[in-house]
Amino acid sequence: MSHEDFTPLAILATEWQSIAVGPDSDYDNLEAVMEQLKKDPESLKIGVAPGLGNDDHLSFIQAAQEYGIDPSKLDFLVYESGGEVVTALLGGHIDVATMSVSEASEQYKADRLDIVGVSSEERLEELPEVPTFKEQGVDLVFPHWRGVMGPPDMTEEEIAYWDERLQQMVETEEWQTILENNQWDDYYMNAEETEQFMDEQEQTYQELLTNAGLTE
Repeated sequence: MSHEDFTPLAILATEWQSIAVGPDSDYDNLEAVMEQLKKDPESLKIGVAPGLGNDDHLSFIQAAQEYGIDPSKLDFLVYESGGEVVTALLGGHIDVATMSVSEASEQYKADRLDIVGVSSEERLEELPEVPTFKEQGVDLVFPHWRGVMGPPDMTEEEIAYWDERLQQMVETEEWQTILENNQWDDYYMNAEETEQFMDEQEQTYQELLTNAGLTE
């Protein structure tokens, strides 16, 4: 099942991916992590949850790929939740963690781990001291987006109705509060833009899954 089995109506928001290390790590920036993996892709244990093939996993795969690393050789350890990944990182059971910014930021602000890079286009307002992937030689912007899908075979009139309603919604103060409370960024796209975006995302994800060795 894919987005083609539904009617894409809108992309509303995104959060961003982060790569984190323990506070006593030998790698204090993303470039150092990637250089080590380039020398030996199996030398670092990378924590991810809750499974391979999700955005946490694929953002790291694409970052490694952009840096010239064979992603199929990376050593991922899969945990059931982001909380378990953080616990494993703090306990020294893994060397690096890939997770959403919201999962890492609380421990980062408590100085219990270091975020060495975020996948946004520009530095995040809530983490102004953390550089982006692009600033550190990884030419990648990776959104962890959220949207709205409708049932299949919606009419043009129905799509137009929801286009109007959802565009009105994202302009409200209430929606801005929701974005702020969840550490999301506005990423609104209308139905036509969303369909094109999802077509592109599907192609990208299929390529990443193949390069990671997860498809036949």
